[in-house]
Amino acid sequence: MKLLRYVSVFIIITAIGVLYDRYKKKWGILNIEQQNQENIQKYLLNEKSIINGKPILWIHNKYEVNSRNWDSFMSRNNKNLNQPYRRLCVDTIIKHCSNDFNICLIDDNSFSKLMSDWSISIDDIAEPIKTRFRRLALFKLLYNYGGMLIPSCSLVLKSLKPCYDKLLSKKDCFVGELIDKSNVSNTLKFFPNPSFIGCLKSSNSMRQIISFAEKNNDNSDVDKFDGTLNKYIFEMCENNKISLLDGKFIGTKYNDKPLTIEALMSSSFIKLHNNVNCIVLPEKDMMNRSKYQWFLRLSRNQLLEADTLISKYFIVSLGK
Repeated sequence: MKLLRYVSVFIIITAIGVLYDRYKKKWGILNIEQQNQENIQKYLLNEKSIINGKPILWIHNKYEVNSRNWDSFMSRNNKNLNQPYRRLCVDTIIKHCSNDFNICLIDDNSFSKLMSDWSISIDDIAEPIKTRFRRLALFKLLYNYGGMLIPSCSLVLKSLKPCYDKLLSKKDCFVGELIDKSNVSNTLKFFPNPSFIGCLKSSNSMRQIISFAEKNNDNSDVDKFDGTLNKYIFEMCENNKISLLDGKFIGTKYNDKPLTIEALMSSSFIKLHNNVNCIVLPEKDMMNRSKYQWFLRLSRNQLLEADTLISKYFIVSLGK
């Protein structure tokens, strides 16, 4: 009888221990997520973001209907970001750039708050026009305030400030070299892409880009519009009007080869250029290619533990 009682007590204590351990793990994870959320909230658009002397690092997030992670079975989609890897990217941006830049996290609702002459509600516009007006608004933000716009899917490895200062000491505007996905050129693997762009306040070059974008904004073919705009910016680089940021410094190429989604998702380590500042992750490939969509659903801990090149560089950046 006593033996049975001891066994029962042992089972109860063991069960309590297991539940407590799960509780600790659960709340430990929640605390980490809460800290990350508070960290991000600190840099969301606010008055302090644009009043001191540091240049602005603009990070734009577009919140679109997300059909990969559902709020419930009945909803089948939602408008939550649901992409922990992007939050982890923002963590790397904050860690390495917050001392040198005013980091300003914005969305489509921020434009009217920052520009009194912007009255267009991007939420009310359908694609493909929405993408073009969003890009135009971002160009105008840069013209009005200066600074640098980088994709929210940028895994930052070191401060971007030295690179920013060097590029703008020569010209009033620069653009990043990304892998050419739009087949703008039949011969070039890389092409200037304004998703990674920076300029001085009231930059004459940015004013010209805005003027070109406004004149061509009625083109309903997104790929054709993007190709035309990128060609125009390429010609500005060729004519020495704006600077081109070599892709080896922003992780879009290594040894003059494209750093593809296949390489980033592999377990093999690739040594990038010694002066690489960040890695612009191929977000569209991850979202559009079903083979890699599993990566979008990984939690923070899973992202850091995954056997991929991206995960290895997340650890290099965050030091954990």
